[in-house]
Amino acid sequence: MLLVLIITMSLPAEAKSDKKEPKVIGYEYKYVRMKVRIAKKKYLGKFYITHYCPCAQCCGAGGGKITASGTRPTVGRTVGVNPNLIKYGTQLQIGKQRGYVAEDTGGGIGWNHLDVFCANHQEALNAGVDWEKVYAITYKYKRKKVRVRVPIYEEEL
Repeated sequence: MLLVLIITMSLPAEAKSDKKEPKVIGYEYKYVRMKVRIAKKKYLGKFYITHYCPCAQCCGAGGGKITASGTRPTVGRTVGVNPNLIKYGTQLQIGKQRGYVAEDTGGGIGWNHLDVFCANHQEALNAGVDWEKVYAITYKYKRKKVRVRVPIYEEEL
């Protein structure tokens, strides 16, 4: 401990500079080629949306701890699907919300039926059931010309 204290005391202190940060007086726009992530949507149809949780009522005794694809179910991400229709790992947009991933399945899931994972049973009941448009989302990266905003700094004389 004493050795650490001696070493830190012997190090030179950082010199403070008298330079002020330059002031931004405006912005200019430039075009730059950069890699951009582009989402492509494929319409899958209208699906019957239900909700489930990790309780014994929804998943049976000991269920809800691991999905059919081998991941842990996550609120706002995990969706139970029919794997004959939608492959595991497919990113989904349900209605206007993105961020869902096909990770699970269940005995009650039919052809056009998705089951969204919720935190608890009451939340699943409150979410209810509905018919929503569902899209499969794929992302690809493309080099594209993009307009960027560059700050203009005040110059000192």
